Order: sequence, then structure tokens, then C-alpha cells
Amino acid sequence: MDLKAALEGAERESRESKSALDIAVHGAEPGLYIMFESPPDVELKLESLEHKGKGIELVAVQEIVSGPDEQRIQCATVFVPEGQLKHFAARFEEYASRRTAKGEPRHKDVIDRIGEARLRHREVGEIRHRLSSAARWNT
Repeated sequence: MDLKAALEGAERESRESKSALDIAVHGAEPGLYIMFESPPDVELKLESLEHKGKGIELVAVQEIVSGPDEQRIQCATVFVPEGQLKHFAARFEEYASRRTAKGEPRHKDVIDRIGEARLRHREVGEIRHRLSSAARWNT
């Protein structure tokens, strides 16, 4: 699947879910959770999935072992603040259209390690809100 199209679909699905629910949580940062999955037996470049200056944050990493060959797939969940999905879209565009001095696609080391990207289920956002609320009460 085209990664840029997957991100656009995730953003659209997130908007539709928010408008259907019509719920606002005081103090919660608006945004969405994207799950990036590696191809089998490839590790994601985790540090490149974050951009703290833009509020893009790696929040969870897990490894799934599946199939008779016990192939390992690494999954990373990233919180992307509202309006910042363009950070990843720009990287995907540059990968497709720009080359480095060595003739490689730009961001190849990151993009080639991503097999799939999709919207993470809502319960992750609910957990994040509960954890941030608990942190406020425990300080």
C-alpha cells in the first residue's frame, strides 16, 4: 500500500471519528496515533519516527512474531499532533521525488523500513489521556 495514501486515509478516518463522536476532552492535545509496521524481519528506524520539536512522539513499540517461519514484525505507535501529519507526508514525497548525493532516495533508511502505516485504535488515545491525568494527580 502507498504510505502517503495510508496516512491520508488515517487522517480522514480520524476526522470522521471525531465528528461522529463530538467529544472534547479538556486538556487533551488534539491529534492522532499512527502505527507503523516494519516488513518481516526488519527493524524500524525508531529515532526517525519522532520529532519532538513538532510534538511527534514515539509512545509504544512492540514486536509480533507470526507465521510458521516465526517472522518478526516491529510495530511503533506514534502520537502526531493535529496538523503535523504533513511531516511524514513530506518525507514520503521527498523519498519519491528527491535523491541524495549518492543517488539514493531521500529518507531511504527510514521509509524502506516501513511496511505499513495506519490509524491506531481510539483506545490508545484514551489510555494516553488517563496516564496524563494520573501523572497530574501524582505530582
